[in-house]
Amino acid sequence: MKDTERPVLLLGPDDIHRNGNMLQQTSVSPEAVAFDVKPIGEVWLVRDGVLQRRAGLGSAVPGSPQRIHLVGDHVLWNEWLTDIRIAHATADQTADTYYATPSRILV
Repeated sequence: MKDTERPVLLLGPDDIHRNGNMLQQTSVSPEAVAFDVKPIGEVWLVRDGVLQRRAGLGSAVPGSPQRIHLVGDHVLWNEWLTDIRIAHATADQTADTYYATPSRILV
């Protein structure tokens, strides 16, 4: 059983470092906690006290994560770059595209 009396992770200055990064949206399940971190554009997934950084530059989904949702330890989010798609990751799997829409030019 999980409780709200104990922290799931302790973050220090080295974790939230450059460019004024902040934990934005949070999603919680019995197995994990996920955070949308801006402006770095990462999704952080915490399971069993271990932080996994997902998405962001250099990943398969480098756009801006939006509206994260957590099911177990499976986190899903809208990913905005040149296209809009749904991305996902778990504590054991890196970020990847879950569903992509056909490319469109927005005017």
